Amino acid sequence: MEDNSRNSALVRQRVVSVILGAIAIVAVVIAVSEHRSTSATPQTIAGKFMGFDMTGAAMAFQPAGSSTGTSYAWAPDTQWQSANGTWHLTGPVSCLQPSDRGRKVTIGVVTAKPVGTAAGTDLIVWVKC
Repeated sequence: MEDNSRNSALVRQRVVSVILGAIAIVAVVIAVSEHRSTSATPQTIAGKFMGFDMTGAAMAFQPAGSSTGTSYAWAPDTQWQSANGTWHLTGPVSCLQPSDRGRKVTIGVVTAKPVGTAAGTDLIVWVKC
């Protein structure tokens, strides 16, 4: 009888150890997944559209309240919101045409940190006309 009690206690102890180990593994996986998250919240910047570079890969922009401009990396398929509030996933941005230099717009900018030999950059992820 005593052997059965001892065996039952050992089995219970092993089951508890396995359950606690599984919980610890799940917690570590969740922590590592959260640490490696690649999402970012864009910084909202109001200012004036000043044009594109020769390649169309960078946009010149003058932030509101600044007397100087800067440039941000740009992709032609960036999301944009027209003046009536409609969001567009494709197509030319209506307020970023050559004749629109000096037009007030708001941009969402994400900073991509350098990784290895790849340089970091500030990237426009959306435009509001």
